[in-house]
Amino acid sequence: GWERIHPELPTTEQRSALGIRAKQPVFAIERVTYGPDRQHPIEWRHSLVRGDIFCLWARRGLRVASRPSGAMEAEVLA
Repeated sequence: GWERIHPELPTTEQRSALGIRAKQPVFAIERVTYGPDRQHPIEWRHSLVRGDIFCLWARRGLRVASRPSGAMEAEVLA
């Protein structure tokens, strides 16, 4: 699958839900995961997150606890 993260200006409704002011950008995160045959998507997600309280970090090639190799992790900063 793949995951793409890019800045975006949210709509009025999205700003209201996120509690942010006009012209404050957010991160748009799009993700697609494919099944075992690698042909048919089994997950599609589009999320918006506030850029002022979001941090993304990725580990590749490591086994961490119960996460498979190449897993990505995100945390929200308080």
